[in-house]
Amino acid sequence: MTKYIVIERPADSPVTSAVGSVEEAVCDIASSLMDYPGPTDNLMAVAETSAISTLNTLKNRALCSLEISPQSFNTWCKDVSNIYDAMGELQKAKDKSESLLEEALEELDDAFRSSQAFSGYTPSDHINVYGALYQLGTSELERVFERALIDMYKLKSFQPEEF
Repeated sequence: MTKYIVIERPADSPVTSAVGSVEEAVCDIASSLMDYPGPTDNLMAVAETSAISTLNTLKNRALCSLEISPQSFNTWCKDVSNIYDAMGELQKAKDKSESLLEEALEELDDAFRSSQAFSGYTPSDHINVYGALYQLGTSELERVFERALIDMYKLKSFQPEEF
């Protein structure tokens, strides 16, 4: 396993990570797990043993460290993006379902309002569809998955939670 330090790439630095490289993956992992606000290209991954790493760590410029092996590199490249995509699709389906429930409840309210016998009753006063699918647990799943990734890559943040 190789340990990397992730720093913000100086604006005047022409050095960028090669596409498909371990360094690019390290920057992607750090950006994703630390919720880095800028583009991943603004980050640079350097081996912990390098002079650049030592200098940036001493000057408190290091954002985080993480460890990556050939196996965990392949996991990131092949599995994690598929899992994130599938979790995104699940979230979209959940949001769409909640939207459909809201629309159906509005139609039910309209049906009661247009009724002469039941116009005083509003179902939405008694039924809350906002967050109705919260029990599905998608938020908890995302937290557990991120925690597993943090453990897998041994991510250690050096900066206060500013992102």
